[in-house]
Amino acid sequence: MANISSSSLPKQSSCDAWYADSCASVNICNDSHAFVEMKPTKETVTGLGHNVITADGIGIVEVESYRSEGSEPMIVWLENVLYVPSADNNLLSIGRVDVKGGTFTVKGGRAEITDQRGQLTFTGKSANHMYL
Repeated sequence: MANISSSSLPKQSSCDAWYADSCASVNICNDSHAFVEMKPTKETVTGLGHNVITADGIGIVEVESYRSEGSEPMIVWLENVLYVPSADNNLLSIGRVDVKGGTFTVKGGRAEITDQRGQLTFTGKSANHMYL
């Protein structure tokens, strides 16, 4: 069973929007079209208030990322992502970033995620004290 935070995140209409979540123990995507590979699963996910939802799949998601505003996009693949169509938002687990040897830093309303080689892979900005 995985844990996620299902706090008062504003629902994002774009499947391209991901929240960096330090309370999520897994990466979660609500759009099946984002997966380049997926296999069925019935893994349960527990959120805030002990709400339990069931994932329909697990696999690899292709995410378009930008190193800076106006830069060329780069493709990042996230592995072992749960497909949860009922999830309001896509969640990027900061704990998973750490386990893979990456870093998550914030400063001045900006967030950066680097991979295990120190390469910048994601940038985000603060929205209501959350990083998107």
